Amino acid sequence: MKGARLLPASRVAVGLAFVAVGALLLLSPRLLGLEWSAGSILVDLGSEFVGLALTVWILDWFFEQRRLRAEGRRLAWEVFHRVERVTWIWLGGPLRMETDELLALLGTVRSGDNVAPCTEDLLLGLGIRSRELMKGETQAVGVIAGLGDALGELSGLARIGEGKNPSPGSIAEALLSSARPLAKILNLSATSIPARLIRNREPDPAAQERRFASGNV
Repeated sequence: MKGARLLPASRVAVGLAFVAVGALLLLSPRLLGLEWSAGSILVDLGSEFVGLALTVWILDWFFEQRRLRAEGRRLAWEVFHRVERVTWIWLGGPLRMETDELLALLGTVRSGDNVAPCTEDLLLGLGIRSRELMKGETQAVGVIAGLGDALGELSGLARIGEGKNPSPGSIAEALLSSARPLAKILNLSATSIPARLIRNREPDPAAQERRFASGNV
């Protein structure tokens, strides 16, 4: 069984306990009327307890920030993979495309690139998931610069569930505007290759259904 991590309230309570003991030791010589030699020992012990409390809080803050950064990057990867998948199912292109191919593919979207029902469901799921992360993972999202902006761009896709049908251009813009900051967060290429180098572009609805089926086997 992995070691259980104390809840934030418990960690604060531990620190406060150290401070309380330290303060009691610091005040005890005066309260008890002890001689200087005995009182100085208690004062030194009190100072140590207060120092331990500060050390616990500072280390805890650093560990918590590191945990949040790791969680934020994990969420960034999750969302980026969802963007990759929905882009491939919608527009085609290489099955294992690089980031520069992904960005270039999204830049080729035209008004006639209709969205099949299966792709629409994926876009809706991506929008809902982005909204959930913005509301439920505020600390992890907030510690990664640019992640909140990327999720904000994608959260608009959740309006598909409200009966609104965004144009292919607006969908591509949302995906593109999120893919770029996500790529920077994950240290991936944020530039695109020339559109003429895109291979296997096939946005036909029947092709979308075929790719969706193959991707769920």
